[in-house]
Amino acid sequence: MPLKEYTGFQHHYLMTNATAAGAGHCGDGVPGHGRVDLPLSPMCINDHSSEIGNPSVICDPIEADPECVNKELEIGKYIGLWAPPFNDCQTFAASVIENCKPPADPNADAATATGAEGARGY
Repeated sequence: MPLKEYTGFQHHYLMTNATAAGAGHCGDGVPGHGRVDLPLSPMCINDHSSEIGNPSVICDPIEADPECVNKELEIGKYIGLWAPPFNDCQTFAASVIENCKPPADPNADAATATGAEGARGY
């Protein structure tokens, strides 16, 4: 992500056993690995498989149905204009996690319940 060393922002994307994908400028792959990312540029779901195994990537497990996540990560799908912090990689990842979280277990102990964590890229 451009200027990340100054802003502290991190790119977020999602990974399952079947795919790794996240928000980025349409057709440009992983943000920060191509052209300059300009606000209000068209944003699509892009393949992020090139990031798997990258030592600078931090992967946090999340509570979400992997089949649902795979359906949500339709490569090439247009998801709006890049308008941080309202529509960006972090809001996209969070919305997929929210849409795919498992149903609440009415028998779960509230003290031991865990929530979904964000996935962080480079």
